[in-house]
Amino acid sequence: MSATLGPLAALKGYWKNDFFWCEQLGQAFEIEKVSARWPDSDVSNPDWIFVAEILKEDGATFFGFVNSKERMAFVKLREIDGLGSRFAATAVRELGLSGLSALLRGSGSASTFSAKIPGLGPKTLEKIRTGLKQKPKEFEFLNYSAE
Repeated sequence: MSATLGPLAALKGYWKNDFFWCEQLGQAFEIEKVSARWPDSDVSNPDWIFVAEILKEDGATFFGFVNSKERMAFVKLREIDGLGSRFAATAVRELGLSGLSALLRGSGSASTFSAKIPGLGPKTLEKIRTGLKQKPKEFEFLNYSAE
């Protein structure tokens, strides 16, 4: 893939064989579907997708989200020390905005969530909780998120 989308993009297109086909750019992008509830789409009913592009030495990775708040949560979670893109994507997918909000408010403990979430153990959840509590203003949007 030669073209980049930029760090944050909103595209309209449709899913075909695990690729997102974007008509505006005339090409397909391999995008990881992060959102837990992803609507089906086809050529006659294009979807909007909110994309975060992560650039590394070995290339670009694209993460797709159903809405901009999920993408914002992903971007902010990546800023927490020691929490990379994969853990941030898993947290958004498995906890959702309401679960992240519960961690921020302190109404859910790491042990409450850990039994239910593959890929996120108690230590990672505690790291997320600490990161959320260290920068509450940056994660304030979670308090107004409805899933």
